[in-house]
Amino acid sequence: MKILAIIPARGGSKGVPKKNIKNLNGKPLIYWTLKECDILKDSMDILVSTDSQEIADVCEDFGYVVNDLRPHNLSGDNVETLDVLSYEIKKQEANSGFKYDYVLLLQPTCPLRKAHHIKKCLELLDGKFDSIVSIKSVEGDHPFRMKRTAGNKLINFIDQGFEDMRPRQKLPPVYIRNGAIYLTKAELIRTNSTLVGDNCGFYEMNNSDSINIDNLSDFYSAEFIIKNS
Repeated sequence: MKILAIIPARGGSKGVPKKNIKNLNGKPLIYWTLKECDILKDSMDILVSTDSQEIADVCEDFGYVVNDLRPHNLSGDNVETLDVLSYEIKKQEANSGFKYDYVLLLQPTCPLRKAHHIKKCLELLDGKFDSIVSIKSVEGDHPFRMKRTAGNKLINFIDQGFEDMRPRQKLPPVYIRNGAIYLTKAELIRTNSTLVGDNCGFYEMNNSDSINIDNLSDFYSAEFIIKNS
């Protein structure tokens, strides 16, 4: 089984400038993903996809050479990850002369995702699914508690016909993708332009390991966990 792991790391970031190389506990954010990839490099090919020479230089310091930066049309805030994956798969397969069976998306904004989490997803795959996606519990942020506005009124996002005041423990379990791991058949990306197939398995991670850095508060939370783990 040939697997291509892709770490997409663009240079621009509005929420946190230069987020992917901002220091987290003394190391660039992307380092924490590269460190776990070192454990997996014998079982898959690992590729950093970036539009930034600065990020490429940082990755090279940790042993990951970026041969070509992404083209301009795959840079910027509005570029979709799926388009980046499609580009990188096509380029890598043209260079290698063979086709990959699976693609593993590892976003550097999930620094607490470990190699053992990824290995577990590979085990769960086991020919049973076309995709495995990591998830976490929504806990108290449950859809039955969510609201939307209509004019000047506040109404339930899901209309059950009553105001649901049950404690969290009595609500049905609901999960959300945590962004840490997407493992999918390469053919789904090539032909269906999707990361998640109809036959999709899941791997639940705890909320601490699921931190996905979007703002400075996330940085501080991740750093606290790293320092105290």
